[in-house]
Amino acid sequence: MGFLDWLFQRRSQVERLPDRIWMTADARLAGLVADARQRLAQDALVIAAAHFPAAARAAWERLSAEGLAPGEFARGQEPHRLLQEVQAGSQPRLLVALGEDLAGDLAGDLSAATAMSGRERNAAPCVTLLMAERHPCHSYDESIAAALDAWPCRCRLGFYVSLDDAFMQLFAGDWVRQVLAHLGMKEGEAIESTMVSRRILAAQKKLEQVVVNRTPADSAEEWMRKNALGGK
Repeated sequence: MGFLDWLFQRRSQVERLPDRIWMTADARLAGLVADARQRLAQDALVIAAAHFPAAARAAWERLSAEGLAPGEFARGQEPHRLLQEVQAGSQPRLLVALGEDLAGDLAGDLSAATAMSGRERNAAPCVTLLMAERHPCHSYDESIAAALDAWPCRCRLGFYVSLDDAFMQLFAGDWVRQVLAHLGMKEGEAIESTMVSRRILAAQKKLEQVVVNRTPADSAEEWMRKNALGGK
């Protein structure tokens, strides 16, 4: 049994927030900013992250434009030390990260995290990770959840999706937008639907079965073109 297989079989300590689904990419970013601001009033550390550099840059620019002044999450940062620096005021309480950097060293703090009692974990600072996008393949999203599960504190994880996203366009299309608009959903509103989240998961798993490469890309659209749509 591989490390990831074992880790996924453990009962996760991460609180999964419902997927938030928006009509447009701009509305998704606005919602991410609003939720980051709200979480900063409650949590020790908020991380806005994305799987692809293009989405991470967009999140950084939008958060900065709204005056939230994010810092940068550096690959290889130890969660223990990062939390200590945040509490000491030497690190910003809002960071922007790439998913691969968050998941870069799963084993790093695993022993410390698993050694904590539930009481110790609940007494530790709370971290919320807001993912600005879902990856076209489910395993990439789960690697983020597994990495967060190894942090020595209470953690929350939420994903943000828009109907403009390349992956959503592939399996949802404009008909979903039309249906939601007919039901009265406005561009600035989000839905949280267990049914839609299940459909996203099923589509991710189906797409992962036909992935032909794992070539890095700047955006989800480019990644799908290189790896899941004939490699063109």
